[in-house]
Amino acid sequence: RLGGSHTMAGRDKSESATAIADMLAGAAATLVHDGISTPVDVVKQRMQLFGQEGYKGGIFSVAGKIFREEGMRAFYVSYPTTLAMNIPVFAVYFATYENVKRRGEPHPAV
Repeated sequence: RLGGSHTMAGRDKSESATAIADMLAGAAATLVHDGISTPVDVVKQRMQLFGQEGYKGGIFSVAGKIFREEGMRAFYVSYPTTLAMNIPVFAVYFATYENVKRRGEPHPAV
């Protein structure tokens, strides 16, 4: 017989649906998180790499310079690549975390 504890064989449908929901929650959280952190990361990188070449000042002045010279697209040019890396990771992370958390909860007395 093929299958085992690591496959979907024999798993309750509601357990599978819960795992899928947890994975979708992780993917959605990644979309929001990376949508905020990617532009911040662009500003940080510019300050680190080009600090001596006109990217001086605070975070807001550097962000303004990037926006004026390159437009909004500059902040999100790496967003698709970041999502391609992070969505699978955090989908599995969320599902695993929630599964372990559920299994660690005490069962009600029968």
